[in-house]
Amino acid sequence: MEQSFDVNALKEPVEDIILPAAPVAAATATVEPKKEEAVVEDKDKLPELTEEQKAAKEKEKPDAAAATDNGGTEASQADKDAAAAAKETKVEGPTPAELKAQATAELLKKYGLANEQELEEKLKPKVELTAEEQKKAIEQYEADLNQYAVKHNLLGLEEIKQLHSVTQASDEVLARARFESAHKVAQPDATPEQIDQAYKLFYHLDSEVPALKALGEQAIKTEAQEVRQSLQSKMDGVKEVFDDTRARTAKVPAFKALVQSSLKEFIPEQLEIAVTGDDKVVYKIDPAIETQIEKSLVSDELFNSFYKQGNTQPMKELLKAKIESQIHQAHRDAMFKTIYDAGVSKGLKEGSGVGATAPFGLNKDGTKAVEVVGDDTNLSAADNAKLARIFGGQ
Repeated sequence: MEQSFDVNALKEPVEDIILPAAPVAAATATVEPKKEEAVVEDKDKLPELTEEQKAAKEKEKPDAAAATDNGGTEASQADKDAAAAAKETKVEGPTPAELKAQATAELLKKYGLANEQELEEKLKPKVELTAEEQKKAIEQYEADLNQYAVKHNLLGLEEIKQLHSVTQASDEVLARARFESAHKVAQPDATPEQIDQAYKLFYHLDSEVPALKALGEQAIKTEAQEVRQSLQSKMDGVKEVFDDTRARTAKVPAFKALVQSSLKEFIPEQLEIAVTGDDKVVYKIDPAIETQIEKSLVSDELFNSFYKQGNTQPMKELLKAKIESQIHQAHRDAMFKTIYDAGVSKGLKEGSGVGATAPFGLNKDGTKAVEVVGDDTNLSAADNAKLARIFGGQ
């Protein structure tokens, strides 16, 4: 049966709770300190230690203390070693300089720029020009455009003045001037009054019919647009060439900077051009070739590619291919001479199946003395002999 508890009884003060009565014997019994008596009894039962045993026990105390000290030292050293190992294995993140370089490289790639100077220029906050500054900028642009047109014989000075004049003139002024010019050709003796009367009649300017008058006004507007268009189309063509030239000129520094960085990146100090057995044939690149290659890279063909693509990976790959091609063309004969010398040296050292001085000879085990890196051409005995005569003076 489940026992029930009076919850309220637990809330009563301790002194108010009536404890059950204990047996009389238990209440009157004297509590003996058994534990202490047991200790005393045990102490009485222990035999006395001899003097030798006491001396041996005293001798063990320093050894135990020393062992405790050494254990603490060893534990402390172990903690230090563990901390040092953890520090060595800790992978440190990139430095602030590395993060900046990484972010800069990503922005250069994103915007197709060649260097940090271009990036800084692009990221500069745009300054809003005042009305006066905008007016001056437009005037300067038109002055440069006109100078370019005259210098390159794209437009004459009189044509430029005429274009400026028709741009400022109203539709009616332009239509009347064109009508007068044509009317004088048809009727040379016509007076100004007769020309004016013919002009109004032709364009229905005095007509009382609204439809005819509106038709004449539209004809005047169309005539004026034709006058302007004949000159404006020429100037638009000049403007297209001028804007393209300015944009290309602005890209030239970035193109040259990309060429310079590509030369530094893709011209190695030396090239592995062949393998002789377990040895590699290395050819050292002449540093002076950099100037020669740079002149060939600064060309209209490559600049046009850069102008269209910008500082992109395909453009870098194109420059890399051009640089490597120039290196091999410029050093081709010297590279073959180096390979020839390596073959002769290998033949003299290990023995050759076709003569000790023949290049690309066979080793004793029947393998080629030289394997050309990146060249699938198999040279015949005749070719070997020819190379021997050229490079060996035979």
